[in-house]
Amino acid sequence: MEQRPQWLKWAVELQALAQAGLYYGHDKYDFERYERVREIAAEMAAERTDLPLEKVKELFRSTAKDGFIAIGYYANGSRNFYLKEDKACTDPSVLKGKKIRSMPSSTSMDMISRMGGSPVPMAASETYTSLQQGIVDGAENTELALTVDGHQDLVKSYTYTEHQYSPDIYIISTKAWEKLSSDQQDYLVECLEKTNDNFKKLYNGMMEEAMEEAQSHGVKVYRDIDKSEFIEAVSPIHEEFCGRGDSYRELYEDIQKYAK
Repeated sequence: MEQRPQWLKWAVELQALAQAGLYYGHDKYDFERYERVREIAAEMAAERTDLPLEKVKELFRSTAKDGFIAIGYYANGSRNFYLKEDKACTDPSVLKGKKIRSMPSSTSMDMISRMGGSPVPMAASETYTSLQQGIVDGAENTELALTVDGHQDLVKSYTYTEHQYSPDIYIISTKAWEKLSSDQQDYLVECLEKTNDNFKKLYNGMMEEAMEEAQSHGVKVYRDIDKSEFIEAVSPIHEEFCGRGDSYRELYEDIQKYAK
């Protein structure tokens, strides 16, 4: 297995720290801080895609010598566009000329540009005041951004473009993992998969509650849109990634299996 660069070790560790913080946080300020830490981890991975990877599981196991491994992940929902005006984001023409808050990542910014918008990179904690002061015309995030961050009072529409998904990685100490028998390891992974199914139900329930609350504040929700024009618009990003080599294409094709 190839040596993993230090930046990726840091990104995985930041992801783990952020997830723990989001779980044990006490108030919205904690959530803002740890959400930003999680975004930084995502930005690091998005910026540095020059690592030849073959399989997601191989990547998860590659941190064993650093004291921990990942044994699975929880799906953390989709990122979607929301605007200060009541308009469904159905194609790139809708976002044309609109300033959209973006994670400060070249990949995220490129994606928003190709989808028609003008990306404005900033920290998540700056989004509320930027929407309030007209610095941006909208943003993209999960449903909880509307309720937890209070954006529901500043925007008029939320469209399920589902253009990005970000997982929460489940890690375990290498020492603890190695103390388990093979059967115990398999059982733990099996239990994780089962709890993941339960998590999806709970998470979906939380998202539904968030949207109900947002709608009570006057936010119009648009679902089941035709995403074909957006998919076509960002296809060059996919093609560029696959064009970097066989290992990239193999990873891309492996991930696409989960989208079907």
